[in-house]
Amino acid sequence: MSGSSYGNFDYELSSKILHLLKGSYPARLKKVLIVTAPLWFKAPFKVLRLFVREKLRDRVYTVSNPQLSLHLPQDAIPLEMGGRLRVEHEEWLKTCAAHIREGEASEATLDQLKSLTSGLSPPERPQNGGDTLTSSPSSGFSEEELSGEDAFGLELLEFIQHVRAKGRRGLYEEYEEICSRTALRDI
Repeated sequence: MSGSSYGNFDYELSSKILHLLKGSYPARLKKVLIVTAPLWFKAPFKVLRLFVREKLRDRVYTVSNPQLSLHLPQDAIPLEMGGRLRVEHEEWLKTCAAHIREGEASEATLDQLKSLTSGLSPPERPQNGGDTLTSSPSSGFSEEELSGEDAFGLELLEFIQHVRAKGRRGLYEEYEEICSRTALRDI
């Protein structure tokens, strides 16, 4: 959130983000890191997190730049945040636009997808069992709601095959079914 100001956010955006996290966005989020959140964000966020389930609350963290290395390896953290990853955002956007124009956006290979997460292994915990810097967990679903029918999830290749088999309409239907299942449980 570096460089953001109060004018960049409004209630509607906050509501959409909370709904996205609460509504079982069709991807499993093991951890959400909100980096360098300003006070105007932290205060309402601490209140809003009381209204979500514990499981989600335990997966959302507000962290500072030095705390980021407790959650990610240095090679996955951009230089601007104290890591070693060189990010060329404009070049990446141009590449994305070129692939979309060429119709290659949906044809990512398994190797391309694996390369996106290659350096993202969980960091080792300190020997004393606790974090040297604390980060505040936030928001929560039950494991059952997050995992759906299969508590163990899918391997990357299985997930890609599942998405291709379902198609856009099937994914929307599955998302709606997850949302309705959650809504019925809340009544």
